[in-house]
Amino acid sequence: MVAVSLLSRDVPADAVVAAAASFFAVRSILRFVFRAVPSGPRLHWNQRNEVEPCGRVLHALVGLAPAISRMESGEPHIACLKAARRALNDPQPNCVIRFGQRTRVILGNPKDVEYVLLGERSHTLTKPTLMRVLHPLLGPNGLVTIDDEDFHTQQFRAVAPAFSPLSVKNIAATTMREHFSASVKELKTLVANAGGRSCEVNVNSHLQDVTLRVISEAAFCTPELTRLRSVFTLALDSQSPLMILGGAIYNRLPTARNRACQACRDSISGIVNKVIAAARASPTPEKDKKLIDFMAENPALTPEEILDHACTFAFAGHETTSTALTWLLYFVAKNPVVQSKLLEELSEAFPAGGATPSMDALRGLEYLNAVASETLRMIPPIVSLVRKCGADVVLPGSKTFVPKGTTMLFPLYVIHRNPHVWGDDAGTFRPERWIEDPDLRSRVTPCAFMPFAAGKRACIGKDFAMQELLLGAAMLVRNFKFEWPEGQAEPIRIPSVVSRPKHPLPLRISMRT
Repeated sequence: MVAVSLLSRDVPADAVVAAAASFFAVRSILRFVFRAVPSGPRLHWNQRNEVEPCGRVLHALVGLAPAISRMESGEPHIACLKAARRALNDPQPNCVIRFGQRTRVILGNPKDVEYVLLGERSHTLTKPTLMRVLHPLLGPNGLVTIDDEDFHTQQFRAVAPAFSPLSVKNIAATTMREHFSASVKELKTLVANAGGRSCEVNVNSHLQDVTLRVISEAAFCTPELTRLRSVFTLALDSQSPLMILGGAIYNRLPTARNRACQACRDSISGIVNKVIAAARASPTPEKDKKLIDFMAENPALTPEEILDHACTFAFAGHETTSTALTWLLYFVAKNPVVQSKLLEELSEAFPAGGATPSMDALRGLEYLNAVASETLRMIPPIVSLVRKCGADVVLPGSKTFVPKGTTMLFPLYVIHRNPHVWGDDAGTFRPERWIEDPDLRSRVTPCAFMPFAAGKRACIGKDFAMQELLLGAAMLVRNFKFEWPEGQAEPIRIPSVVSRPKHPLPLRISMRT
């Protein structure tokens, strides 16, 4: 209206443009200066050089983005909260970091974590715009990337039948068992070709192949996904400080990562369209249904929604499990006593040449489950949970004020190593803690151990993942001895969504007698 009034008085157009530009500039500055910011007595604002040395100008422009893109997964959160503990003399503080021009609150206080994820304000949480950088690969309608909570609930209910206990049990009894049996044969062939004694195997690469074959058949009843492994890896590993630009801009850049994401979606789209057409023409018997059959037969789901869920299954259904199993074998190789105890339990459960135990039997193996849980505690496949605050909130554990729209990070590497829960040896791999400590289960609340997240956004495929992890670990450790090659450097984790080893992770394997 002001512009119209000025134009009606013959004010030059360039003056109107200048006035409008000045107005918006001043408004932006005032909004920035007077914006609500996180605050509280147990909240530390991370300073420029607390995580890694950084110039003033660079830090003013992009915050900790460069450091986060260079450090091992999980390490930035550990470093930030360590600095906060030192600055506040508080064992469980929260802290604020800047990522680009946006602030992020890292929650290190367990009571605050539980209140946000499970308390009365949990319904106000949404996924932050940061998650939109995953849209080129997973789409906007997958359970990992959906912003709107009501829409997430609707989609969760539509997809849930695919992950029913019966469905997962059928897949474990057939598809998982078949492909891990093939894995054992492949590794035995490698050992035999090396002279029959032992050989080194890049276990991360091998397990990526196995778990991708599992999800390819379990979800889509086709082996076609296996040719996309290198494209998946490129899409996941290409983390960049440019992500601070946000998905709206970053996803449109002509990067190798974005091209890889598009190639994945195009290939999966072709597979999905074939399956949808076949399923809707002739419904599959219940006992033979794959994950996508349940969705294809659901008229409430659109083809685009099915595609996004399929891409999410393809990514989450193999990458996280292969990573968890890789680290499990790493810990087993580094801890011979643990490996001996595990082998003893497995040998009693299924003697050499006998049938592989059922999934119910594997669930009952105490030490196997302890090794799996301890692996997920030490190196959770996902680095952190990310949520956006949908309303102003004061966190009860630390009296921290978090304004609406703030992104909150739940650092799993810190939460899973809290000495108040796990003891003074929280940084040590020790499966026995799950068996010997009678009070541990009471201390381990849903938010103290959450490799599959917690609350309304908990992973829908957690039972699928655990079945695969237990079966893979049982079959591989029962058939092979794993050793850490002498003189090999310790692995480091790539700064990515998933805690994958940055470099090949070779282990020396030999056949059990």
